[in-house]
Amino acid sequence: MRFSRHLERALLPLIIFLGAFIRFFQLGRESLWYDELYTVWSSRLPLSLLVQEEAAARHPPVYYLLGHFWFSLIHSDTGVRLISWGAGVAVIYLVFLIGRELFSSDVGLWASAFTAASPFLIWYSREATYYSWLTFISSLSLYLLLRSVKSGSRFLWLLYFLATSLTLFSFF
Repeated sequence: MRFSRHLERALLPLIIFLGAFIRFFQLGRESLWYDELYTVWSSRLPLSLLVQEEAAARHPPVYYLLGHFWFSLIHSDTGVRLISWGAGVAVIYLVFLIGRELFSSDVGLWASAFTAASPFLIWYSREATYYSWLTFISSLSLYLLLRSVKSGSRFLWLLYFLATSLTLFSFF
């Protein structure tokens, strides 16, 4: 099925909105479970102890460092899950961009729709764990690689290097 340009411009925001809504609906309904409690506890440690704790636990430090700053401002179950929620919503758009870059806008729209409705991606977008963040930063790295190869821009290569470095420190 080939989408017109006008329909495409209307569908993508709708897909992203629906994906965001599904991920946000009753986000704080359930209390935090063990892995999420560990994330919050670890992220609230002083920075020097946080780095030591994550090295000892063999966890990647990036998500916990993000949480260190975010969780110091936010104290609700819903609030601590917002990093994962935002990353999960951003993945919907990144998958569209990757699909468009590799194939066509139609493929990108279909891929973003499947991403928005994916039960696993919805699940991880609703948890205060690093899985949604990892999906986001890996998708960003892939998109930047595709754009860098195509354009040859040194700036895009630098962004690709930074995103890939963040990916490496987000999951071992």
